[in-house]
Amino acid sequence: MNFLEHITPIECGDGEFQWAPKALWNQGFGVYGGLTFATIIQAASRVSDHPVRRLSVELCAPVLEETTILKVELKRRGGKTDFLNVEVLQNDQHVALAHVTCGAPRAADLDRKPRRDLPARSGHIIGPDIPMPSFSQFFAYEPCRGHMPMSGSSDPVLKSGGWIEPRFSGPRDHSLTAAVIDAWWPAILGAARGPRPMGTMSFAMDVLNLPAEVPGPFFLEVTSGLVTDGYSIETDELWDHTGQLIARAQQNIAVIR
Repeated sequence: MNFLEHITPIECGDGEFQWAPKALWNQGFGVYGGLTFATIIQAASRVSDHPVRRLSVELCAPVLEETTILKVELKRRGGKTDFLNVEVLQNDQHVALAHVTCGAPRAADLDRKPRRDLPARSGHIIGPDIPMPSFSQFFAYEPCRGHMPMSGSSDPVLKSGGWIEPRFSGPRDHSLTAAVIDAWWPAILGAARGPRPMGTMSFAMDVLNLPAEVPGPFFLEVTSGLVTDGYSIETDELWDHTGQLIARAQQNIAVIR
């Protein structure tokens, strides 16, 4: 399966795009956030020639399997930076609102890119006997950090993570980064003792590096250090298999009930 076929919107002109998400990517009522984030990046890349540096999205409603319109507006263009707004609509109603910052490379003499020693792979990949959302069929999950879902943990800081590898083909670019960093379950789910409906209200990702060109798995770690009034503020950190940090994100997860 080619990932680009599922995230490349059709350009209609004047910054407007049409997209047809598929229910096989669903998480709950709508497609999982990572697919929407990847599609927003694809649309923004048609308007700006610079790579995405930051993506911020407010998720207003589930993105369903129906005709979706993306409206991309260039708000300001600088010498090396573009600022864009993206509206995502279904049936003339907003389902997501996004801000995208794109920037050209700048002076690199102060760069610091330390690599992390990642844990060895265990080979224990989650099997089909474990209930998972529909979209998870496109990833191989190898947990080795923190809490499993619905384990009833009482730890004040919840963590979850491990190795994750896409089961599809496509460029190792920023769209793939957005898809992978949102593909793990929320850390707060480790405190639950049974199924609990929850969903992302807001998502903000800083893109730091492109993944290594040589194919390989990613290492993803999710942390929830603050939960209040049913909202979990979670941080996601994504490394490629060489130990290079690719992106860092923050999500606001709402516990629906």
